[in-house]
Amino acid sequence: MDTFLSAVAPKFTGGYIANFDDDTVRVIYVPEFFKSMLKITNGKFKEALRMYLNEKVDSKYHRNYEPFFDYEWIERQIQEGNIPEIEFERTNGELAKCTLLKHPITVKTTEKRFGF
Repeated sequence: MDTFLSAVAPKFTGGYIANFDDDTVRVIYVPEFFKSMLKITNGKFKEALRMYLNEKVDSKYHRNYEPFFDYEWIERQIQEGNIPEIEFERTNGELAKCTLLKHPITVKTTEKRFGF
């Protein structure tokens, strides 16, 4: 796991597998600020993501970020072979990107999991 994290850390600040059926998240690796947001929201991914948007994303990008809260839209995009992603600026001026990928493993056939 340490080798994996050292390989992806320069490119990604966090990695999560979100279960859209119950809005929970499994953390692959997480920065401290998002860990605290997940704790405040009792592990509810969408609520923590909204908190992140409001606190860490420059307001001029908020509208572009909205589709990432619509799980049905995300699922349609993935089914059509698209990779939903958004580039945005954080409130500290840093440029960032959020990319969604379908997780290849599901526990139940009806479960929908996507990696952020």
